[in-house]
Amino acid sequence: VLVILAAFKFLSVYTKVSKIPRTRIESWKQFRDSGQKTTIKNFILVVLDEKKVPLSCRMISQFSGIEVQSLTRPLLELVEEKKINKNSITKGVRNRKVIAYSIILNDRNE
Repeated sequence: VLVILAAFKFLSVYTKVSKIPRTRIESWKQFRDSGQKTTIKNFILVVLDEKKVPLSCRMISQFSGIEVQSLTRPLLELVEEKKINKNSITKGVRNRKVIAYSIILNDRNE
């Protein structure tokens, strides 16, 4: 009986649909509702605009101080919104080729 209760307690930490812990789902909901994702997206645009060169996700992280894991989804959304493009390649860690993001200059006279 104790083994069954321990197993049930372990399983209740996870959602029924997936193996994602409930705490992670709650954390994501709080982040999504806080508006911080919009702030990160705006900050990415500012960094890319100031640097004027294509930057990898890791480079953006180094310039902004935002963790790489927090940048990946906002970068993807900015690409989907056609505010930045990912057509460039740059050298990453250990000279690996990585995607570099740059701002799309639509209505600018630069």
